[in-house]
Amino acid sequence: MLVSSVLAAGLLGAVPVAHAQSERSAGELMDAVMWGKEPIGGPFALIDHTGKPRTDADFRGK
Repeated sequence: MLVSSVLAAGLLGAVPVAHAQSERSAGELMDAVMWGKEPIGGPFALIDHTGKPRTDADFRGK
């Protein structure tokens, strides 16, 4: 019971953050990207579909 309460509280706490990010329209986001008003990209570390760890360094220069 305690675990589910903590989990629910954590999920509910994340909702306003996710909602705040989605308030901009697609047009506003495209304008920011196309005219260089905001930085995009950056370093990342993910697991690909085969289970192999991949980072931004794997794709530099390609």
